[in-house]
Amino acid sequence: MKYFFILFSFVYSLNCFSQQYDNNWLVGGGFGGTKSTKMTFNNIILVDSVNRNLPMNRTAISMSDSLGNLIFYSNGIKIHNAQHQLMQNGDSLNLGQIANSNRAAGYTINEGMISIPHPIHTNKYYAFHQAISNASALAGFTDKLYYTLVDMNANGGLGKVEVKNQIMLENDSICGGQLEVVKHGNGRDWWLIQPMSGSNGYHVFLIAGNTISYHHKQYLGTTKTLGNEVLGQATFSHQGDKYIRYDYKNDLDIYDFDRCSGYLSNYLHIPIIDSIDNAAFSNVSTGAAISPNDRYLYVSSWIYLYQFDLWASNIAASKDTVAVYDNVLSGTKPTFFGYIQSAPDGKIYSHSDNVSYMHVINNPNIGGIGCNVVQRGLDVFFEQGHFLPNMPHYRTPKLSGSACDTLTSIATIENKEDVLIYPNPASTSISIAASSTIEQVVVYDALGREVLCSLVGKELEVVLDIKELSNGTYVVSVGLENGRLLTEKVVVLRE
Repeated sequence: MKYFFILFSFVYSLNCFSQQYDNNWLVGGGFGGTKSTKMTFNNIILVDSVNRNLPMNRTAISMSDSLGNLIFYSNGIKIHNAQHQLMQNGDSLNLGQIANSNRAAGYTINEGMISIPHPIHTNKYYAFHQAISNASALAGFTDKLYYTLVDMNANGGLGKVEVKNQIMLENDSICGGQLEVVKHGNGRDWWLIQPMSGSNGYHVFLIAGNTISYHHKQYLGTTKTLGNEVLGQATFSHQGDKYIRYDYKNDLDIYDFDRCSGYLSNYLHIPIIDSIDNAAFSNVSTGAAISPNDRYLYVSSWIYLYQFDLWASNIAASKDTVAVYDNVLSGTKPTFFGYIQSAPDGKIYSHSDNVSYMHVINNPNIGGIGCNVVQRGLDVFFEQGHFLPNMPHYRTPKLSGSACDTLTSIATIENKEDVLIYPNPASTSISIAASSTIEQVVVYDALGREVLCSLVGKELEVVLDIKELSNGTYVVSVGLENGRLLTEKVVVLRE
């Protein structure tokens, strides 16, 4: 197979041999069976022509195995295997009017699909995907959130779809696009964050063991303008402790994220003023991505590429314009900054709608113009749709020394019903009630350090002041008179 282009790059330090699930990106072209592009990130980046025979326009995932070999990809309607053939049972995802009318182009939700390895089953993979109807598309929201399970042990390694279109959420305020996952603090399980449409709410799911469970609903921040989120982008930091959302109507939102509890906190809203009046570009995507060292946030706003310092005491004031669109056309089409994504080679790539080039941030760990933005720095040879394959950070590490594994197993503690701790989440105080008298209450932080201790004079109910505790997840250990020691997790959350 002929390689059209080779661009040498430094190996991203986190590109370890066992976590290369994002090693291949399928981009560009694909309409009507024409050739398209595969970007492969090894010690060098290889840009290669492939005949995938699967059109992609907005919805896209590309999944590799842990060693970096391409195993399957999807346009939200079909799943193809590494031989660019329909996978067994891989047709008819997102059944309905939209899929039927877009088979020649691919499904229509930007960032409406994402894939992860199964937490405990080797060579099985979850794909999560959103579905819309004609009515909900016009209204600006999504009808359903599904999961599909792929078994790559089948058919000699070519895989099969074991189950598909399993409903996780239906007709419950689902934002179109911005579908993201992040590793749980235990380094094994996953959180899925599904924003609500036209709201400041979030649906949070936990993918643990063989179970996908609705974990909680949370409201935080300002209410969003309905229907514009689908042209924006959401992302997590590489360490998983920051959650970012950006679109041209709702501007930039930054949150802290607790990988043990799944709760957002410390909301920060930053207006991106130049985007407000650019309605002429309202069908062009905008995006956000974070540097590998998690210091610099990049925001693409069509004409401008901004950098924010997430380590600054005033993040909004750290805004720096690191590139301005230079008015160069590809044929008759402008090469704006669109979706952007951190890659395994340590660089950040920005697609541009309907042209055959990508912009490249070569040194994203460096502040200011030293980050070295090269407009149209990568030729991918075939016109791209309105997408990059939606990739989570597969290499996010376990929180070493944290209480996360303890927290996820609390539900199995015997006789847990003997102690009730409420409210949860809590802001200023918690009440602890027990069927036996309480002798001692100790609170530990996520690293297992004691932060509060209270000796109790044989009471059946205790009120504990937690105003001095920072937002986060804690383990409350309750000692009872009969010698039993019971624990429960409590989330401290104050806006």
